[in-house]
Amino acid sequence: MTRDEALTLYRPIRAGIQRTLKAAVESCSDADVKRAAKQLGVWCNGRIEVPNETAIDMVSDLALFEPNQRGIRAYDRCLLDHRQALHKADLALAQQMASARFSLFRILRRHDLAGVWVDDVINPAESIWVLDQGLEISAPDGLEFGLRIFNAGDFTRALGSWSPLTRRSRTSVREP
Repeated sequence: MTRDEALTLYRPIRAGIQRTLKAAVESCSDADVKRAAKQLGVWCNGRIEVPNETAIDMVSDLALFEPNQRGIRAYDRCLLDHRQALHKADLALAQQMASARFSLFRILRRHDLAGVWVDDVINPAESIWVLDQGLEISAPDGLEFGLRIFNAGDFTRALGSWSPLTRRSRTSVREP
């Protein structure tokens, strides 16, 4: 596979992810969003107070993919209740996205074709090829960050935004 072939596969998946997440977030309940904002510590005076768009993306990610107190994810409800609202081509992708997992990763190096090689800091196994042009362009080797990923076939894709670990956030992660 060449870089152009990899990016030709990547671009429609990226667009499908964006369409799917937009539709899914619109189906989140107020309770889902409030729960996520409280978990992130950005719920203040009865509203969400965040410094930037990345923080809103993180609230949306938690609202969609983290189970509520009954163990139900808003994303799964969206797939069940709003299947017809998704583009037909996005339905299979949306189902793949349901298996996404969040972890902490470290960038090892650039991939020869596109994207980056990462290691899962919490669950070390094999290195993972994450095809994401944003990470490829802006994230330096060695960066540790939080990200939700899923298997998109030939490569792994990032879902939503990534957040670098700060010295403070690194020390708050404890080993069992």
